[in-house]
Amino acid sequence: MGFSHPEYLWMLLCVPALAMLLFAAYGMRRKASHDFRPVQFRKGEKKNARESIVAEIVFNGGMLLAASLMILALAAPYQNNKPVTVPQGPVQAVFVVDVSRSMAAEDYRHHMPKDAGAEPDLNTPWGNRLQMAKYQMGKIMKAIGGNEVGLVTYTAQGFAQAVPSKDLVALSFVIKHWVGIGTAPGDGSNYANGIDMALDLLKQSETKGKQKVIVLLTDGGFTGNREEITKAVARLKTENVKLVIVGIGMPGENAIPQYENGALKGPMVVEGKTLTTSYEEDDIRELKQMATGSTYTHIELDAQSQVVSVDWMSEISGSAVVYERRMLDVYLAGAAYILISVLVLTGIILRRSKLV
Repeated sequence: MGFSHPEYLWMLLCVPALAMLLFAAYGMRRKASHDFRPVQFRKGEKKNARESIVAEIVFNGGMLLAASLMILALAAPYQNNKPVTVPQGPVQAVFVVDVSRSMAAEDYRHHMPKDAGAEPDLNTPWGNRLQMAKYQMGKIMKAIGGNEVGLVTYTAQGFAQAVPSKDLVALSFVIKHWVGIGTAPGDGSNYANGIDMALDLLKQSETKGKQKVIVLLTDGGFTGNREEITKAVARLKTENVKLVIVGIGMPGENAIPQYENGALKGPMVVEGKTLTTSYEEDDIRELKQMATGSTYTHIELDAQSQVVSVDWMSEISGSAVVYERRMLDVYLAGAAYILISVLVLTGIILRRSKLV
């Protein structure tokens, strides 16, 4: 039990003073009636006075109770109900997405979530790592709706595709239609450069009072200079930016399919050898260890070969358990009005006699 506006509770101190004034007023009315009423009308005065005192106590007591209920209603009382989880605070986030060739591997072809759509025939790309990354970005935007989110893609270099904005509908369109394999400069996989560019975006559009977050979606491959990782991690710490790492891909050697004119051409071949890729978790774990306070989530499968769902609200913005408030002010105000109405109607019906 608590009050949303406890500053109004001091008004309850006025209720005893009001009660004393009502009692004093009654005494004055009774004395005036005794002094000015003719003797012949004083027969049975003792009985009438006693009845009048009871009626006065009931009527004025009801009014004081109604006034107290209205003051309590003004203070907005509430009662804790069931616990709920809410975001801990507003965030300003930037997605950093790997769009290198390895992200075309269809590790999730037979394991995409049901709400991602029905699995097509073999001649249609489906369930590749980039598609899973897009799916998870959609879930994240839904979880942190109302916050500013931007987008950076990367291969050998980063490419800023969207500055942080609350227009998540436009960002969803960009992710769906403009983010594809190779839609960033160079060839390779350098997430340090992508992180660095995301930090630039956050710095340019910084909003006070918001937690800054970079969400890195990668299969772990890194082909850049290791010193770049050290510098990017140092910036994360200096600029107080949280890093959320989302690992995309399955372990084992996976081929990268090629499609041509709507038909599966076969696996990607380089110098006569089938190009395969593996989920490189060692690089990801090393990055997490270097970036103090970062989190790491691998989009893997459960025992039933279904993609494990993630509570992105907690992962991105953090969460807190609070209790739903069941407001009681309406009930108290209603009780006060009903009580006043009953007292007034009772006085009218019984034609309550006046002492004066």
